Amino acid sequence: MKLASGEDLHDLAAKNGWSREFAEGYVDGRAARQRGSQTPKHPLGNLDEYRQGFLAGYSLVREKRCRVDH
Repeated sequence: MKLASGEDLHDLAAKNGWSREFAEGYVDGRAARQRGSQTPKHPLGNLDEYRQGFLAGYSLVREKRCRVDH
């Protein structure tokens, strides 16, 4: 999932009821998974909106349960 600009992030966030930070993390997480990158090894105790979005985008669970259109 590649987004061209910050406006696209705003649209993605609005469409899904997310914050802009969550949407940015989600897009980055999906990109990291598609590149085969490892997730950063940071403690999970204090998850901000970006990190929650990154983990959601990186996770395969969402895609197994529902289809995500590109």
